[in-house]
Amino acid sequence: MSGKSDLLDLIYDTAVYPDKWPDLLEALGDATEDHPGHENISRHFRRAVLIAERLAKQEDQLQLLDAALNKLPMATLLVDEHAKIIAMNGMAQDVADRHASVRFDNGELRLRRASLQQRLLKMLAGNEPSSAVGLPIPVTTGDKVSLMVMDIDLDPSVHYGQVKLVLVAEASQKPDVAL
Repeated sequence: MSGKSDLLDLIYDTAVYPDKWPDLLEALGDATEDHPGHENISRHFRRAVLIAERLAKQEDQLQLLDAALNKLPMATLLVDEHAKIIAMNGMAQDVADRHASVRFDNGELRLRRASLQQRLLKMLAGNEPSSAVGLPIPVTTGDKVSLMVMDIDLDPSVHYGQVKLVLVAEASQKPDVAL
């Protein structure tokens, strides 16, 4: 290892990529033997460990939320104000596969009828009064699919902008959703 800067890079890389631990431990051993002036490395090491713990906790939370989303008994999506899909469960893809009126193009929720797509976008942007109460949108009568759009209140520091919960119900489903 050529210097302190390289060692610091490796410390923070290890926080993000745990498979680098053996390299870091070897480099730390070399650094303390070859460069006695590296005493301050320990504070960087402690910070990197805290970063690694935080990332691991966030990964655990993400897996938990993904598992919970996939346990929901109906098609469920999280979308931003432009209909970009942030997350969805497996049932959402199943519904899109069965019904031509709902589809996912380039990571976005799309409705076949342009007038309904415009209404959906207004609801997602918060420009439609029904978006606050989550009223169903009939997509088509032939498909017997409806959407329900509901607000999700997020901390302003979240980088997704306005996020909405979209439930997709088929006529055969009797969702138990309290409004």
